[in-house]
Amino acid sequence: MLIVTHLHGTIAVSIYFILLGASLIWKHKAFWFKILLLVMPSGMLINVLAKHAFQRARPYFENPLLTLTTYSFPSGHVAASTLLYRFLAAGAIWLTGNWSRRVLVVMSAFALILLVAFSRMYLSVHYLSDVLAGFMEGIAWFSLCITGMHTLQLHQDEKRRLNRRNE
Repeated sequence: MLIVTHLHGTIAVSIYFILLGASLIWKHKAFWFKILLLVMPSGMLINVLAKHAFQRARPYFENPLLTLTTYSFPSGHVAASTLLYRFLAAGAIWLTGNWSRRVLVVMSAFALILLVAFSRMYLSVHYLSDVLAGFMEGIAWFSLCITGMHTLQLHQDEKRRLNRRNE
């Protein structure tokens, strides 16, 4: 569980973000790069602001496996993994038309998020409500961002079509 939690910590997720962003730039996927750039940094900023707004202390146990002094609610690990794996799942779904692969991708992303959530509770650094809040925060923020970016893209495409027609 320590390995799972460290693979989804701030440093690890930042590395994944940089590598994923570089890959999207390399593959000329500007739309997905913009979504990544919007979703991850702002999602994590929202998480930090929420932690400071709620200021909930972490669970306390006599012999903890891991000791942290930061605030507990909502879980940053779960929020980050939700944003990251939802982004990867959305991209994979966009690229494949095969329904069985789409279901497999979504289920895999969900399983990884659950694993991260479980690891945080197993290590006694979060309550169930913390990980649920991190999960819901990630879902809500990602959904808002991708819907907004898609709507903006449609609006820009329509504007280009009208400009071409008027020329």
